[in-house]
Amino acid sequence: MASRKKTFNIILIILIAVFIIAQFFGPEENTYQQVPDTDIAKVENVPAEVMSILKTSCYDLLE
Repeated sequence: MASRKKTFNIILIILIAVFIIAQFFGPEENTYQQVPDTDIAKVENVPAEVMSILKTSCYDLLE
């Protein structure tokens, strides 16, 4: 019984360590300067109100 608990604790510590280490690595910054052909505004008819929110939230790197 003590062996199971010890194994569980070791696995738990390893998982926590992996998650902590993963916090130091992130995805590359998106430096794409064009709106792709698959953009929702090009594919769908987006209302002006929604497009305004998208421009503020998502297209800030294009300006």
